[in-house]
Amino acid sequence: MQVTVVSFAREPLATMLRFVAWHRAMGATQQRLYLDPDDPAFPYLSVLPDVTTIRCDAAFWAGFGLNSDSEFRQRQIAALTHGYRAVTEGWVAVLDADELFWFNGRSFGDVLSLDGDVRSIRVLTAELVHHANPLSGQTHFRNALTVGQCSAVYGADAFLLRRTNGLVGHREGKSITRAGLGIRRMRPHFAALARHTLGTDVIWSGIEGAHLLHFLNDGFENWRSKLDRRLRGNGIRPRMKAAIQKILATDTPEPALRAFFAAVHGIDDETLARLHGMQAHLRLDIDFDAPARALFGPLSVT
Repeated sequence: MQVTVVSFAREPLATMLRFVAWHRAMGATQQRLYLDPDDPAFPYLSVLPDVTTIRCDAAFWAGFGLNSDSEFRQRQIAALTHGYRAVTEGWVAVLDADELFWFNGRSFGDVLSLDGDVRSIRVLTAELVHHANPLSGQTHFRNALTVGQCSAVYGADAFLLRRTNGLVGHREGKSITRAGLGIRRMRPHFAALARHTLGTDVIWSGIEGAHLLHFLNDGFENWRSKLDRRLRGNGIRPRMKAAIQKILATDTPEPALRAFFAAVHGIDDETLARLHGMQAHLRLDIDFDAPARALFGPLSVT
């Protein structure tokens, strides 16, 4: 079975190498990666026969009537649509490089032997959270909540998370779509056919043992390094953006930013117990970098 992973990616080198090696180990037969012209991953990825790297330089964007300063979402949709249309058979899995598909130890081939009427699958999000006292080897994720559950779990901070069902990032997940459909464009979360959204035929969540693992922020320093760019764009919801901007306007914002990060991206034992009781907690004892070390060597985790 042919499965092609397509991503418009801009992440640190270790994240990129983890992404490629992980999905290769899951059985992706091809990967098409759309990268900034100076991305340090090029030397590592361009030598892999099952990976196609596309340098998104001025000439590339000009073909879509865009440039490198065009709005991010426009460029993302253009690249993903280009990647989808380049694939003629099998399935096309579209996701960001800080996301990993996880099917409870199963491969793409194990889960994609579906009835021919199924055109598109959407795998819902499980979002990384950081435990205050992590145990070695354990990684924690949270699933979406109802509005009432969000209030019960997060109390006074729930107003920041209700509109995305208890998640900081997206709740929609990412799609796996049959190749060769006459789509109008490939959106980040699903494909659009003509002027209408291509209805997702199947939605997979934890009940099906399927998750989109979203490594939204790999710790405070990673979050802080991306914060200014996200505030300039649309990467942060309005209520959360307003709360962060209020902190940044103070004389000493860094301690308050750390506390904010812990409140919305962190998890302690009490919160974990609440999420677990709502079946909204996923704990994995997995070395996510192991496939990258096996494929690229120790540089994959620098």
